Amino acid sequence: MRRKKGFSYVEIIVYLFIVALLSVSLYFGVTYLKPGESYRKRIFCSEMIESLQITRNKALCNMQPSSLIVKSGDEIKGFRFMGDFVVSYNSAGIITKGTGTQLSSQGKTYVLTVEPVTGKLNLREV
Repeated sequence: MRRKKGFSYVEIIVYLFIVALLSVSLYFGVTYLKPGESYRKRIFCSEMIESLQITRNKALCNMQPSSLIVKSGDEIKGFRFMGDFVVSYNSAGIITKGTGTQLSSQGKTYVLTVEPVTGKLNLREV
């Protein structure tokens, strides 16, 4: 008895099932890796921390007080400042005055604060 060329129904169903599983896993993998809100917040925070470190280093190198000033309405990495943001460093590179302001991004409101002395940056949704 000769075997006919081609696939049986069982082989086709198994093949389609495997393709469907791979498609579903790729779909969820791509949606998981897609940059979301938390990714944008991390990028913004890293940008602000870098700016704070540059300002602190400037104060230390020049041995003079230095300030980071972001005006109301300025936008950094998709976050718009709704108030002035001022962080002042003394000549020893220590924050003399902690500050906070509100930010808006994609219809959401956030509060950005910098703690005095430690310089810890906090970004939380209101």
